[in-house]
Amino acid sequence: MEINRCVGCMNELKPGERYCPVCGCDNLNIEQPSYALRPHTILHGRYLIGKVLGKGGFGITYIGLDLTLNVKVAVKEYFPMGEVSREQGHSAALRWNPSRAGTEHRQKGYDSFLKEARKMAKIDQIPSIVRVRDTFLENETAYIVMDYAEGVTLKEKLLKNGTMTFSECVQLFSPMIEDLAKVHKQGMIHRDISPDNIMVQPDGSVRLLDLGAAKDTTAAQGPESQLVTKKGFSPLEQYMDAGKIGPWTDVYALCATIYYCLTGKVLPASMDRIDHEELQFPEKMREPLSPKAAGALKAGLAVKPEKRIKSMEELLQRLQSGKPPKPPKPKWLRLALAAACIALVLGAGIFLAGRGGGVTVERMGNSNANMLNYGGFAVIANEYEYFIGADNALYMCAYDKEEQTFYMGDSQKMADYGAYINLSEESVYYITTDYVENAIYRMNLDGTEAEKILVSEDGKFFGCMQYAALSNGEEYLYYTLEKEPGTYLYELYRYNLKDGVSELLTDDDVVWFNLYGSSLYMILAQDIGTDPKSVLVRADLEAGEQEILDDEKMYSRGFVEEDTMFLYSDKQESLVVCDLDGEEDSSLEGFYDIDIDPNGTIGYGEGWIYYASREDQQIHRVRANGTGDRVVIENHTGVNICYDDHALWFIAQNGEEYTSEIQLYIAGADGSYIFELFEPESGWRLPEAMIADFDYEKSGDGIAITGYHGKRKEFSIPDEIEGLPVKTIAEEAFMESDVVRVGLPQTVETIETQAFCTCTSLQFIGLPEGLVEIGIGAFGACFSLTQVEFPESLQKIGGLAFHGTPLSEVYIPANVESIETGAFSLSQDAKLTEFKVSEENERFYQQDGVLYVTEEDIKLLVSYPQGREGEFAIPDDVDGIAPYAFANCHKMTSVKIPESVIRIFENAFYNCEHLGTISVAKGCQVEDLGDNSPKVEYY
Repeated sequence: MEINRCVGCMNELKPGERYCPVCGCDNLNIEQPSYALRPHTILHGRYLIGKVLGKGGFGITYIGLDLTLNVKVAVKEYFPMGEVSREQGHSAALRWNPSRAGTEHRQKGYDSFLKEARKMAKIDQIPSIVRVRDTFLENETAYIVMDYAEGVTLKEKLLKNGTMTFSECVQLFSPMIEDLAKVHKQGMIHRDISPDNIMVQPDGSVRLLDLGAAKDTTAAQGPESQLVTKKGFSPLEQYMDAGKIGPWTDVYALCATIYYCLTGKVLPASMDRIDHEELQFPEKMREPLSPKAAGALKAGLAVKPEKRIKSMEELLQRLQSGKPPKPPKPKWLRLALAAACIALVLGAGIFLAGRGGGVTVERMGNSNANMLNYGGFAVIANEYEYFIGADNALYMCAYDKEEQTFYMGDSQKMADYGAYINLSEESVYYITTDYVENAIYRMNLDGTEAEKILVSEDGKFFGCMQYAALSNGEEYLYYTLEKEPGTYLYELYRYNLKDGVSELLTDDDVVWFNLYGSSLYMILAQDIGTDPKSVLVRADLEAGEQEILDDEKMYSRGFVEEDTMFLYSDKQESLVVCDLDGEEDSSLEGFYDIDIDPNGTIGYGEGWIYYASREDQQIHRVRANGTGDRVVIENHTGVNICYDDHALWFIAQNGEEYTSEIQLYIAGADGSYIFELFEPESGWRLPEAMIADFDYEKSGDGIAITGYHGKRKEFSIPDEIEGLPVKTIAEEAFMESDVVRVGLPQTVETIETQAFCTCTSLQFIGLPEGLVEIGIGAFGACFSLTQVEFPESLQKIGGLAFHGTPLSEVYIPANVESIETGAFSLSQDAKLTEFKVSEENERFYQQDGVLYVTEEDIKLLVSYPQGREGEFAIPDDVDGIAPYAFANCHKMTSVKIPESVIRIFENAFYNCEHLGTISVAKGCQVEDLGDNSPKVEYY
């Protein structure tokens, strides 16, 4: 029987199909460690083996397929490194080293390995724990077959998407905490909870992996050591042979994981916290911690077990009590919530606008179709472009007049939260919603002078907003506001932009509204007896009298274009086309066969309707007359779709579940091109480049990347080549390359001399935790590199490492011991205004934002921020000025040098001719100050 399955994901392939359409794996060029089972091996007559998922000191885990049940599985093979080998290409069986080949020794190893399966079987029915399916002996070793947990590890998720808020952490971990309480009642302690042992599944839930370290406290215990540790996540008792293990052990590890999710930083090892137990949170976090939240985490991370939270039940209660009262929901979920609320309805009210008549809409901020899409994409012709990112933030990018295009990769974040972009002739309007406030903002078209014009009270959310200029000269923002927090039932208001007054238009429960011509169309939620329904009504913009157009089809949303209403009927589960009186056009039968995803949104432009299909999980377009339905964006399911200026802006989910990971894209309206948009804070886990794109050599026990000849400009470097970790980016490896975004693997320890020098297009470099050294000139002349985040592991920054780069922020971590000559001699247009240094760094420090070092009682000014303007007086206790300390400080107008300075090193004022002359005390040793430097006079 021929089995056509992708070895990377076990997706079924067509005969002869090489590249998997799901995961992209090249099934004719499979990279598998030499010691691993060959892909397509069948174990136990039942389990098809694919690629390696992971490996450790005692085992290799593969993706597999249960051929009997036709489900994916994970297969773990007992493979104690150093004791066994496998001759690839000949036999699947292991060869045991002669000293380890005895039956008794091997049986002992099997039993120890299969303990994990017995532990898993004991807690088989707990959802958050991966379930064991089978165990067997074969190939001179043992195997465990487990459920395959789809998704990515929490660590990978955080590296890609950035930190989480406390509320998001509580929501994510609560089910797992409840399940861990059940695990503890069974007498099991996991002992290895950490971000890389938690799998985030496509539906957003989490599962806990790897029970290899778990301890069964109900079993008879011999002299088992507790020394199963992971730095930053293991509590004190796991470092001690006699340490008492209990539920509090997992409490510490889970709280350390939450700390990592909140801050992106690993806690110091618990052994190192004995004398410095006080837990500190960074000043800047996505959401301020309440005192209760901080208190819960501090109690869960108490170093001494007796002072720590004792159980998962107590931890959950304390975490939930520290949660803000009402977390914001993702903007793209609001529509589904609003539609669902139709069944939770109250009595209808009356329309309250004044009378007048004859007034029409002359201009709206964006198309009615975009009312469905939260105004996500809006263009100011040949000037600026605004869009909402997949992270809910509002971005702006400028129009490049030479290239005649928008470069969204150069976008600037304007607000952390944004929705419903509306443009008038002079202003941009948008809604922002976070834990601090729910407000409507106005700002200039160029992004300046943002100001709040409306703020909601009592935690109520704004539902949506529409700008409109009317024929009577008035300009309004129409908006909905929750009646009560958390109900998602809204009242409709309008705000007069001239006099700054809001008026309530209706106290009905408004689900949706659209402006068109002289009318305001609304869908209202009503409860007539025990028969809840939604009602489509029309009201004159000024007269205000309501007219019921439909009360049968349970409409939930839609838009009005070309004298036609396109409305989604929850009852018919289809798009319905009506005239402006609500009469259905029965001739357009094509619409009623379209399976529109009810959780997605609909876009409109140039006579085409764009929608996400529930049937094939792809983005379609169909003409407004119901003809020409076809796929325009393959392999993407649009959560949010906008059309503007012949292009599509859409947020897509990567996976079939609605809660799958999402990304922002722009595409041609006909699908002719598609680009993934870079979002500055989306993290650095980029698509991994092919190993064939790199030149490399073996260096010690790792791999050094020596060159790059691939065509991709955005990628991550593979973690491993030929079974060895990538540890070094070698000298000049990427020099003069046109790469734009590069993520380094977590295994990299050294970036050597000029490795990325003169990569003038480089905008982003993901530096891994574990990096120790950045070499001389490593990022010199990277003219597009504005931000770099140094990992806590970094110890050395080489001379001229960032010479000529326009960095805007520099934070020196605690472990940095050496910053060599001119490391931060940035470019003249760098926006850096202050250096930041970890308080735990024992060598370097900042004073008024300037970087200093003290060595053998000599205080040296190391570097001055190039973005700082005006005058500067060097403190009276400074003894010397380091090489390149003031290099390219183009905005500084004068510097006062005190008598205490006894030496000014070479190139200290490189390219600072604008200073004219500097005055120094007699006896100060002044070396060559560098090209274009000021003159020196003595006093």
